[in-house]
Amino acid sequence: QQQQQLQQQLQQRQQQSNPAGHPGGQSTPVRAVTTRPPPNYYLLSGRFNKASNPPPSVKCYEYKWDKLLSTCKRDGSESKIVCHRQVITDSTMCEATNFVIDPTKVLVSKGGEDIMSVLGRREPLELPRYNPGALTVACDMATDAVASVAMFKGNYLTSLLQSVKSTPSLPTVCQTPYAKVAVLIMREEYANLFHALRDLFNTYHALVMADLAGPDSTPAEIAAKVQVIWLDGHAKGGLDEAWEQLFGPPIYVSQLTETTCFSRVIMVHPGPRSIIHQVKPGCGVGQGAPIMGDFATFAKRALGLADVPVVKGLVTIIGRAKYLAHPRMNMAELKNDAINVSRAMLNEKELVAAIQTHRPDLRGRLVVMSPDSMNFAAQVRAVIESEVVFAFHGAAMAHIIFASRATSFFEASVPRYRGRNHFALIARNLNADYMMHIFPRTAEVGPKNSNVFVIPVDEFLKVLAEHIPPA
Repeated sequence: QQQQQLQQQLQQRQQQSNPAGHPGGQSTPVRAVTTRPPPNYYLLSGRFNKASNPPPSVKCYEYKWDKLLSTCKRDGSESKIVCHRQVITDSTMCEATNFVIDPTKVLVSKGGEDIMSVLGRREPLELPRYNPGALTVACDMATDAVASVAMFKGNYLTSLLQSVKSTPSLPTVCQTPYAKVAVLIMREEYANLFHALRDLFNTYHALVMADLAGPDSTPAEIAAKVQVIWLDGHAKGGLDEAWEQLFGPPIYVSQLTETTCFSRVIMVHPGPRSIIHQVKPGCGVGQGAPIMGDFATFAKRALGLADVPVVKGLVTIIGRAKYLAHPRMNMAELKNDAINVSRAMLNEKELVAAIQTHRPDLRGRLVVMSPDSMNFAAQVRAVIESEVVFAFHGAAMAHIIFASRATSFFEASVPRYRGRNHFALIARNLNADYMMHIFPRTAEVGPKNSNVFVIPVDEFLKVLAEHIPPA
């Protein structure tokens, strides 16, 4: 019944919003709601350009970190932990020497399993807990420094540092330490592109800070000296391949077969405090985080996409589809065709048809960026080669980081999503051509907060024409 109601509302909306001459009815003007940008912060409509923003009044992001925290030290000891903090973003990464991990005392699921084999597994079982002795160093932990790192509770770095125990001396296993630099990270929303991309960027950022990578590095060069270790025990995910493509094959902490001494460890800063979507007050457009551009260059080379050109006139509409993302998915809902994926555009195919009918100078296509049907490299390529990318608010918009500055991004949204501006912040840091268009509340169909939408076709074409005038 719900599906029938949605179809009826879709047909009614088509009759109201289709442009004249387009099958389905005559056009009725629909006024879009646009946001008003806060002064000197970021724009949510209109193009980003340097002329629209004042010169920066403060020093903007560089590669360096602002503050050094000596978290663990002891005179004459060969172990130490030093943490680095960026004050503006409150982002923290740490480095350690002679750091010992006993995997038998790390309580976490194995990880890497086929989702169907662990269906229903609760998420806490995939997040590590450390029994006493799981993490040890031969230095004295500084309580005040650990407390400073723990300012933002709930991130993995806090629980990791609070679980490190001091020992009088190094164990004998440190006489034959692990051959590579260990890069530790606990992934959060590993099946979500935005969160996964944030973790990938943070890992690259940490490697640059540690002089282990740069925009000209190759995955083979990084893999020769670095081993990424996932502290989580998440099941196999569709975006896991991106880690291997960029940094070499990662391993789960559960794959360590015995107590291991790492001569050098890098602890990647937690995702939520990433500079990828932070804006330093006073920084001009495109001056927020130059390392983001370096990451994009590195990633595109690693994926073999460095020379992919923008196809003039290619408009990519990003669609959404249900897929089995993690063990906690409701299989009944997943298999029920009457239940739509969250934030679905019910008329996405109609938008493509409208381009073909009313904009013969352009070529429209629908691309469903679901990890189970389109791999990471193919997703990046689809964005790079597009002159225009249009999508409803969703994780796939994070691909803006890889796009050419010749590509225009249009993010569709509705008033109740007005405050979700992280893609606008990414665009601002990159000086990308970006616009968020707030469609009327009436674009949402079905029961209240059903999270499915019908984009007014005439308004869509109007927005398109404003940025790419008809030939």
